Amino acid sequence: MYVQVHFKSGRSFEKIVDDEKCLFAERVDGYRESILRRGTLKTGAPYFVKKLRYKPLIETDSPFSIVADNVLHEAVGFLDVSEHFVILIALTSENEWVLKTNTP
Repeated sequence: MYVQVHFKSGRSFEKIVDDEKCLFAERVDGYRESILRRGTLKTGAPYFVKKLRYKPLIETDSPFSIVADNVLHEAVGFLDVSEHFVILIALTSENEWVLKTNTP
């Protein structure tokens, strides 16, 4: 599990989510995602949760990367907590079953 803070720097919540998808998809192989849930908390803060599936890339000393044999699964949640930043929370597993039993 990991957490990241993304500063908006004038970008909307939706733009932060889209930018993160584009950057992440460029750094892995076989990227696939599906939307699990989107909505608004009781406080009015919007959130977005998606499921990812990908193969990590292994960096080398050459300009090329090696595609790993294993597939990783992630449940990623974005929470629009203020006008200045968005929080990303991710649960990562090599077993998709873990995510099916531990995500909303």
